[in-house]
Amino acid sequence: MDVCDEVVEKAGLVYTYQGPGEFDKERFKKEKKDVLQNYVEVVVPDLLSKLQTLYEMNKSTDGYFVRDELTIADLLYFAAFDFAECFMKDSFTGFPKMAALFKKIIAHKKVAEWLKKTDYGNNPMDLLKEKL
Repeated sequence: MDVCDEVVEKAGLVYTYQGPGEFDKERFKKEKKDVLQNYVEVVVPDLLSKLQTLYEMNKSTDGYFVRDELTIADLLYFAAFDFAECFMKDSFTGFPKMAALFKKIIAHKKVAEWLKKTDYGNNPMDLLKEKL
């Protein structure tokens, strides 16, 4: 498996580790504190640690996951951890390189243009957070 595939796989896990909320709403209501605490304290830091290892493997001067240019790996990383930030603020605590990459992706010309053209700032996850 190449680095791009590994990043896509690991970043995608951010969505699958949300707990049982989508499948068993009653269980999630009873256990949401434990599920969210595990997500914040275990899942996200573990994934960031693994992603940082992959990031550090790329010796490029521009500092993306693969080569010197933005790839699908970077975009999925951005989307996944933007999602994680809906559940926890400061998800990058202890991972300054990952925080810097996140900011770099947002600042990328094409990404910044897309963010301005969309309602991305009106995150629908805000509604979910209010219900949790």
